[in-house]
Amino acid sequence: VPALIRSLEICALTVLISLSIGGMAGYAFARYIFKGRNALKFSVLFVRMFPGVAIALPMVIILARMGFYDQPIGLALVYSVGSIALTVWITASIFLGIPVSLEEAAQVFGATKTQAFLRVTLPLALPGLAAAAMYAFLGAWNETVSAIILTQFNPTFPVVVYQSLLGAVGQVNLAAAGGLTMAIPAIIVTFFIRRYIRQMWGGVTV
Repeated sequence: VPALIRSLEICALTVLISLSIGGMAGYAFARYIFKGRNALKFSVLFVRMFPGVAIALPMVIILARMGFYDQPIGLALVYSVGSIALTVWITASIFLGIPVSLEEAAQVFGATKTQAFLRVTLPLALPGLAAAAMYAFLGAWNETVSAIILTQFNPTFPVVVYQSLLGAVGQVNLAAAGGLTMAIPAIIVTFFIRRYIRQMWGGVTV
């Protein structure tokens, strides 16, 4: 149970970090024109070209110096590296599809730029943000290799299941129980987000 709660905490932090940084970056790429925009937008995908182990090993030293090793916030930061890149591309595409004229119309009627974003643009971008949140959650929830390297006394739930399976050779019941328990949170999250995902595809039932 502590490992399960810890994993849910890590996933929540990962989603929060990814949407905060990736969402703002996606909005900037969609709304502002600046030198090197396309190159910078493409460069955020570089981190996804490296295996998780290649990033996790040096992160052990960095997190240890920061005091975040074997802590939920440390794992959330590492998981967010790849999630932010995907969130940037998803949200940038969503914001590009929302006309700037809607924000300008809101400002004509007295709204500030921040109010126009919060009341007009953000609600329209919810399907894209929901999709990015789902991908960030599933990525953090299923990650095992990095969690094994970056935890020692506070393992995540996937690590506990993995370690249990290693010591349960021939016991199919434990393997089935671990797999089923791993699937339940992912199914629940996807169930609640599905209506926003359908909006991205014109209400098509998935």
